[in-house]
Amino acid sequence: MVFLPFELFLMEVFLDRNLVPHCDIKIFAFSSACLSLKFLFNLPCIIGFGSEIIHQSFYDEQVNKRIQHELELNYLLQQIWGDRPLNLRLVMQSIVFFKTSSIILKDYGNKQKN
Repeated sequence: MVFLPFELFLMEVFLDRNLVPHCDIKIFAFSSACLSLKFLFNLPCIIGFGSEIIHQSFYDEQVNKRIQHELELNYLLQQIWGDRPLNLRLVMQSIVFFKTSSIILKDYGNKQKN
């Protein structure tokens, strides 16, 4: 089985030969994969699930980790998208401090009804 990077799909389906979108697209991301969209294609990205969905869908012990991860991603995108020139050193330093951890969604399939 072969897995192709999302960027190849994006290029084939949504971008013209000059790597400009030929339609209005909205991209939602839930990981640091969103960073390549700015670096490669200068495309904005909406980050994460948001606090309300996180509180509803993640186990309590995972909520703070997930919210922190989304805050870190938004911080990095602000560094990339800010009005000032991109400070790649600051972005790379921030990435180094990211903590990776498994986050488990609640299993609603096994939830018993009262």
